[in-house]
Amino acid sequence: MALTNSSKEDIELLVDTYNHRHPDAINLISKYFYGETQSTMSEITEFNENFLVVSSISLTKKKENKFEFPLEIKTSEEFQNNLIMLLMQAREKAPSSEPLTNIEKEIEKTKNLDTYFTKVKSKKVISKNIVEITFQGGLKSLPNYGNDAFLYFIVSEEKNFKFPSDFSMTTFRSLKASKDATSLNGAYYTIRRKRTDEIDVWFVLHSNPGPLADWAEKCDAGDNVAVWGPRSSFNPPKDIDQYVFIADETAQPAVLSCIENLNGKKYIGIFETKNKQYEYDLKGISDCIKWIYRDDFVEQNEDLVNEIVSLVQKADNTYIFGAGEGKRMLALRRVLKEAGFSTKETNLIGYWKK
Repeated sequence: MALTNSSKEDIELLVDTYNHRHPDAINLISKYFYGETQSTMSEITEFNENFLVVSSISLTKKKENKFEFPLEIKTSEEFQNNLIMLLMQAREKAPSSEPLTNIEKEIEKTKNLDTYFTKVKSKKVISKNIVEITFQGGLKSLPNYGNDAFLYFIVSEEKNFKFPSDFSMTTFRSLKASKDATSLNGAYYTIRRKRTDEIDVWFVLHSNPGPLADWAEKCDAGDNVAVWGPRSSFNPPKDIDQYVFIADETAQPAVLSCIENLNGKKYIGIFETKNKQYEYDLKGISDCIKWIYRDDFVEQNEDLVNEIVSLVQKADNTYIFGAGEGKRMLALRRVLKEAGFSTKETNLIGYWKK
């Protein structure tokens, strides 16, 4: 059965993410799963429900290798599982001197992440569609990475729900994978601020909210929450002179946290929101942030693309970090690639999919 349009779009976004952010993992597959040991660059160039194609380039040739899935895939999760399996098999064949890829390092980190139990302390309105929730308790040992550090939040649809003392991310995954019904839902959110035993987190409210946004709108002080993490993806080169940040509402707390840790470095921010009524106080940095408006998440926002192109003409020592809707980030990656920016100079992340 052919992939649905929705699944195909999800996999296209996943493939672009791997090609853009994890080329070292794709090249490891080329070198040691397929035996293209002289390969210097690889990417996934084709896929369907039955196979994927990895193209590799060396000094002397370009080669395409096809991997046929053991079972026909239907979702992006199944596609990713096959890709990770390829990576693991390539690692088994690689010499011990071959460095870990970034995604392997990330997998190793997640093995040691802890689960913390906390409670809602208070809620505060940031804008017409953003609410800040402060969580208190159980967080004294939570690492403070700053920048775009994010946690996986697990909440219950049941009021007065209490997590078992032995609850963990493994427990949650098992519950979601089983056929038994569960009231628990989860999603990643950025830590806006960290104090000794508290964190502030921004939640974007929607007219058609997902489980976590719906919970954020309805939760009360004292409600129990489990969080898993933290992790971070903001890792620019050390010799950067200026930064360009791009963010819709979902990514603005991450960008604001990054800006607070730049230590005087030059930066420009492009913040997207619905219209002027949805702006909020930027507390002393408004001269460095430009607001871009949209009309209820239209498919393409030419103002956003044009603004970015005008700001990020190829320049030395510039790093571009952004996040937002997946298709938007995909389009921006392509624009920046055409402008001459390499993957080491950009990090554009799809936080959500329309």
